[in-house]
Amino acid sequence: MKKTFFTLLILFFVTVMTYAQQLQIIEEKFYYEIGGLVYVRPFDIHTKTKGSNNIIPKEKLQFRIVSKLNDTDNSAYYVIQFPSDKINKDKNKVEGGYTNGTDNIKSGDNEYFWLKKDEFDNYTEENNLGINCIYKSYKRKPFLTYGANLSLPFKLRTKVNNKNVSIETDITLGGFAGLKWRWSPTMNIYSSVIISGGLVSIPINNDNVSGSQNVEEGKIFGLYYSLGALLELSDFEFGFFWGFDRASGEIGKYWIYNNMPWLSFSIGYSFFGNTSEK
Repeated sequence: MKKTFFTLLILFFVTVMTYAQQLQIIEEKFYYEIGGLVYVRPFDIHTKTKGSNNIIPKEKLQFRIVSKLNDTDNSAYYVIQFPSDKINKDKNKVEGGYTNGTDNIKSGDNEYFWLKKDEFDNYTEENNLGINCIYKSYKRKPFLTYGANLSLPFKLRTKVNNKNVSIETDITLGGFAGLKWRWSPTMNIYSSVIISGGLVSIPINNDNVSGSQNVEEGKIFGLYYSLGALLELSDFEFGFFWGFDRASGEIGKYWIYNNMPWLSFSIGYSFFGNTSEK
């Protein structure tokens, strides 16, 4: 009966966690960045007037999409904005943020431009040379990360009483929160420091129970809490954790590893890709 209940409970949590993983969105602000030859045209943000002169922004210049509008023929176009600090405030000097033929846009010129949605879509796809003329450039500032996970960690437990150092595996189900850093503006490389806690299934037998207790081999529930660091390379994860477990129930009081530290190294793979904003 206990095993059936335990199995049903695990299946329930797996279903819930799978659904949560699919809904999880990592909100992280980003810019679009020029990576090749792109043509844009001036846009008057006050009168909503579109200019017709083709202007070539310099590579590595970042911008944001201000709005998506429809033309008279119902074709969509984007209004974009380059940072105003890229335009030199001295009208007698050329900053070099944008180029129009041989002339650069100077201070006082409009920083808003427009381009057709179809053009934007083509620029964000790889060309024949494998280059994206426009790509997302994420900010590399720390941001809050949180969520829930189901894992099967291998734990290295310290020597207790007459039992030597051992490696055990169990099932953990819990939540985590921490800070996350992006290491590349374009590639999915992250590192994070997180704290986590939740439920853990603990194997119980006569070898890991103190005193003269005679127990039937099986599993009981407990609580865990840990501190760890993660390195994410695309969909692969590598982690190192340090934590403690505490068994529940009457038998759990005699578990020799209660509140004893453990170390764990994990390797994982995400089957649900990150949802990105556009």
